[in-house]
Amino acid sequence: SSSSSSKSTMSTAVCIVPPDDAWDAIQRARHLARDTTFYKWPPAIRLFHPFAPKREIPSLVGRMAEWIEEEADAIMTTTTMGDDDDDDD
Repeated sequence: SSSSSSKSTMSTAVCIVPPDDAWDAIQRARHLARDTTFYKWPPAIRLFHPFAPKREIPSLVGRMAEWIEEEADAIMTTTTMGDDDDDDD
């Protein structure tokens, strides 16, 4: 079976994981907020869940990295919220 015909699985995900030094504060906030995934997931932003079967992840990582590199300008945007000090008017 080819990777394009594979089914996704709930046991994997693509996530943005914060640096280790941020985990304590995030975990405290998650615990206080009674995050239902507190014991199931590490602190992370899940981008794709469900994702691919574990056996396919190594080949997908390279393809995803290439796609991100090709599309970086479209993916990356800068947003300033609530900062009026930089306005020229």
